[in-house]
Amino acid sequence: MVSVTLVDRISQRIGNHPQNRITFAEYMEMVLYDPQSGYYNHNSPQIGAQGDFFTSPHLGSDFGELLAEQLVEMWEVLGKPEPFTLVEMGAGQGILA
Repeated sequence: MVSVTLVDRISQRIGNHPQNRITFAEYMEMVLYDPQSGYYNHNSPQIGAQGDFFTSPHLGSDFGELLAEQLVEMWEVLGKPEPFTLVEMGAGQGILA
């Protein structure tokens, strides 16, 4: 939920501009990073069933299992090299790996 104080600050910033506007970048900076009310500055869950969104790994293990099967096949096609390093490069909780 957006804080009323953040909405007020955004409205004030728009009202203080000579043409009554701000850029999309300014808006996103405020709603995401505002020290008091920005999206990334609160402690509520953001990812998962109780959060704002979820990804395939949150739905169950099927996606990870299929991906693992594909990676085993790739490892075999490559001649079973050692080491064979996998890195999960997504933002989130690391539950895919």
